[in-house]
Amino acid sequence: MALGCLLIMPLYSQTLRDQTGALLGRIDEQGTVRDASGKILGSIDGHGNVRDEAGRFKGRIDDGLNVRDASGRIIGTIRNRTVRDQFGRMLGRIEPNGNVRDRSGRLIGKAEDVREEYAAAFFFFFW
Repeated sequence: MALGCLLIMPLYSQTLRDQTGALLGRIDEQGTVRDASGKILGSIDGHGNVRDEAGRFKGRIDDGLNVRDASGRIIGTIRNRTVRDQFGRMLGRIEPNGNVRDRSGRLIGKAEDVREEYAAAFFFFFW
């Protein structure tokens, strides 16, 4: 499935929390990423491009669900809700219920109504 079909702008605000339930950030309907205090961290557009708060390109999630840095180098992948680094080592998993677990299975966060691509982008680029 092409990323153009996967990464469309959310129709509602999406929330990311840490393992204690404390708010980490939100991604709003326009793709703006904010931290818990509301400060703008950057944005994720409908084509998978990630920008910092000044609008500088940080990287992207491409059509193959590869996470690329600003130079285009693959720094991770998303497959079957599992996030891996560029060497294929599992970094974590986004469960269907939104729990985000690290490689040892420890709960590190919660993605509420967040597409896995956006959750992965948040954790790769903003957290």
